[in-house]
Amino acid sequence: MESALLTIPEGQKHKNCKPIQGVLNENGCLICTSHKTNDGEYPNVRRDGRLWDMHRYMFYKWNEEIPEGELIRHTCNNTHCINPEHLRRGTYQDNSDDMTRSDRQAQGSLCTSAKLHEGIVNYIRFFAEDSAKKLAEQFNVSIPTIYNIKNNKTWKHVHERYFYDRVA
Repeated sequence: MESALLTIPEGQKHKNCKPIQGVLNENGCLICTSHKTNDGEYPNVRRDGRLWDMHRYMFYKWNEEIPEGELIRHTCNNTHCINPEHLRRGTYQDNSDDMTRSDRQAQGSLCTSAKLHEGIVNYIRFFAEDSAKKLAEQFNVSIPTIYNIKNNKTWKHVHERYFYDRVA
């Protein structure tokens, strides 16, 4: 089913501005099609003398002021959605908790701070016979990091033994 293009009513104040348009997807997300995205993946809109991330503008327009230090969360987990019904105010911690609950956070080697990769973790967890101290030195991590890997407290997504041809 193809969605029709929707134009968001903004009233006389913004009649000379580029209209905000989008399509409604099967989850009720309103996906902006009228404005370009910025480097951070959100579409931008210029209104009231300032440049807004589109989802922040939509929340502000249909809900309330956004206190300094708060952000706008997507309850639908779709960062392209600008449907005011899918947007909520919150803190950075709320947003982080949302990501954890919905399993959207980067895992393993996709984390920018990762010192290891899945192949090394697989080796440590299933094949390494050296002491935790020796493994920690070999891979330049802490001894607790080795214990956490071995006890499946971290890198939980690495759960199958697979053959490795190179560790480092």
